[in-house]
Amino acid sequence: GAGTGAGEPVDATTAPADPNAAAASSATPAKEEKKEKLGALRATMAQWAAIGASPGVRAVLLLNTVFWMVNTGTQMSIIPFLLSDKYAFSLSNLGAIFAMTSLINVAASQPAAWLADRFSRKATIIPGIATVCACLATLPAVTDPAAAVALLAIWSLGGALLGTSPLAYVVDTTPAQYRAQAVALLRSSGDLGLLLGGALMGALVEHVSLPGATSFGAVILGLAVANFARTATTPIPAPR
Repeated sequence: GAGTGAGEPVDATTAPADPNAAAASSATPAKEEKKEKLGALRATMAQWAAIGASPGVRAVLLLNTVFWMVNTGTQMSIIPFLLSDKYAFSLSNLGAIFAMTSLINVAASQPAAWLADRFSRKATIIPGIATVCACLATLPAVTDPAAAVALLAIWSLGGALLGTSPLAYVVDTTPAQYRAQAVALLRSSGDLGLLLGGALMGALVEHVSLPGATSFGAVILGLAVANFARTATTPIPAPR
């Protein structure tokens, strides 16, 4: 009968598959995908390092974190309780007060942006934060409801003066190839402040006092803006 001799060719369709080769073939796409992800992560971290090499950008990221931490923990969290408990404001009163602060932000945002373009980002960031710090430190000592509302209005003016200047500063001082990452980092720094603010300030009110919490907020915000003032450059000249 016809047998398969040692010298006869072997049909590839009937030859047994090599299990090691099959495993290696199936693992290759997964390894390549993992390699691509690691490469993208390394590239992103290299961009972060390049962005963080600027002392001014580091300072504005820190300032943005502290500002939103303090603003969320005080104006958006504990100040409504202060207004309700100390001055007996009703819910409709509180709604009207915060509508007023929002209206001030809307009305003042464009003039504040003009000032930032006309002079510099520092020229609006530093006074804006200083205004917020002063209101923070003063508000718990105020006994007159009208004065408290006036302070909140001034606080909103300070926030509007800050406005988009941190974002503009980051865009001004970051190379074009890193700009999107720098803006994302600024956004993340603010989100981190939002995450920490309510819990931190609430704990300080509960375990220390409300004036202690607002004073703490004013101090750390003042330190953050002093650090920014010391390290930040003024890259954009006043337009003519």
